[in-house]
Amino acid sequence: MAERRRVTEEDVRVTEALIADSFDRLKSSIAHAPGDALRPALDVVREHPFAATATAVGAGALAYKLLRMAAPRSRSGAKGRSLKSSMASQLLALATPYVASYLEQQLGRALAGRKES
Repeated sequence: MAERRRVTEEDVRVTEALIADSFDRLKSSIAHAPGDALRPALDVVREHPFAATATAVGAGALAYKLLRMAAPRSRSGAKGRSLKSSMASQLLALATPYVASYLEQQLGRALAGRKES
């Protein structure tokens, strides 16, 4: 077996510094990942705010119509809503304020950034 050199304290310090640097880069990558993923969409909102708003409204209307079509129609002798439609409406009611708040914040940031430039 080949003869190895002994590991010195300096080797350990260099290795720790490299690991710490790598970990810092990993943390910053994780922290910036959501922004990097949303940047193209936000750029479109900044460039075309009214078109983006109209598209969001249209998508919301389409989603609403699709949910209405998926929900069973009530009949005079029918029991009520199905479990699937009940869960969908509860989930929609739960998620709506969060989605609206997020969109409001992002649109506000996009428009504020546009005015500052």
